[in-house]
Amino acid sequence: MRADTSKVRFEEATKLLDYGFSNFEFAKYSNKGDVAKSVNINKGITQNVNVIFNQDAGALIPKGQSSNITTNVELSGSFDAPIEEGQVLGKVTYSIGDEILRLCRFSCCKFCS
Repeated sequence: MRADTSKVRFEEATKLLDYGFSNFEFAKYSNKGDVAKSVNINKGITQNVNVIFNQDAGALIPKGQSSNITTNVELSGSFDAPIEEGQVLGKVTYSIGDEILRLCRFSCCKFCS
């Protein structure tokens, strides 16, 4: 910001921060390591396995919009053994209306044979 004095610059910065804190909030959707869901495994000793989020997920959203967040879970298909620990099995998309807020991948939490 270009201002004539540091006092003016400080006042403008304060206005900007006040606006941000008054109108936006941080919404957290998931934590790294949280179980996203359980998926079935074909042709394996293990019948199903939990899949976990690979990262923390959250975003700044307009205040009061957290109830409008939609979650879309997409699996990469059906899964045949073996499944490697850490293998990406799908993704979760968080959005408000048509605006995608965050896309997170989830993976297998253990080796399955």
